[in-house]
Amino acid sequence: MSSSSTPPPQPTEARGDSTYDDRSLASAVGLLDRGREGVQSVAVLTDEELMALDGVETAQLTAMPFLDEHAPDLESRVLLARTAMRSLMTRKEVATEIEVAEFEERPLADEKLLDVTVDPTILGALVLRRTSRDLVWFEREVSTQTHRLYYYPHDSDIVLEEEVTADGVHMFSIMPLPTVAARVRHLIDQPGVGGQDGPVSTLAVTALEDDADLGPRLGDTRALTIGTMVSRVDDTAKRVTFHMTGSEVIAGQPSSDGEEISLMAVSPTSVEEIVRDLFDDGSEDDAEGDAADGTR
Repeated sequence: MSSSSTPPPQPTEARGDSTYDDRSLASAVGLLDRGREGVQSVAVLTDEELMALDGVETAQLTAMPFLDEHAPDLESRVLLARTAMRSLMTRKEVATEIEVAEFEERPLADEKLLDVTVDPTILGALVLRRTSRDLVWFEREVSTQTHRLYYYPHDSDIVLEEEVTADGVHMFSIMPLPTVAARVRHLIDQPGVGGQDGPVSTLAVTALEDDADLGPRLGDTRALTIGTMVSRVDDTAKRVTFHMTGSEVIAGQPSSDGEEISLMAVSPTSVEEIVRDLFDDGSEDDAEGDAADGTR
């Protein structure tokens, strides 16, 4: 828990936001505080459970592979959401306001007496995934499926991770930012084929397949991971690629116009450096926040 001399971290965009009630904000702050202690498992939800909690017609931030394949229309999603809510209530992850208020030893929220209330840990994760300034994600594509990691950075370098499997299971964890790079490296290069750093080659995207050196090497790609950072407060965006072949990892940095790409073989250390750079949006707020953290 936080000491009296260290203010608890806050959801980046939720402070002073009337969209969230006191319980929602307290749940998010409590989850951020847990993240200081290392990687902590938070919750596991399916596509349909997440949809039920967020609302059937709420636009989702992440891929929803099960729903996209099995419930493409609103009618089928409503039915799945109702079924998912029954499952959540059976597991006591959602309960009536009367039950929750009694358990939490607090007054009833009169305006929510007819509603169900979400477990604080899950509620905190729902708030954090909607209130980060930036969204950073990595999609690892193989021939048959795609595995994804989404990251929601918050104050004091605490990050919510949402891992989404190919069959639509969302696994949430909270963690310090410095632990993220190694986790992403494992996604990019699971068998550990990355070796030494190599020279940089910059080519037109249209010329890659015909290049005598890089063409055959990229043609041996066994898994392609695309990393993206998008700022929610301005137009800042970054993208990187990682080709895992049978013998190396080749990182790519597209030009701003997308017509060229710089490619090089990278070591595990360089993979992590590239991942860390993706989390740096270059905003002045980051520099001010880092300076403030240094005084605590």
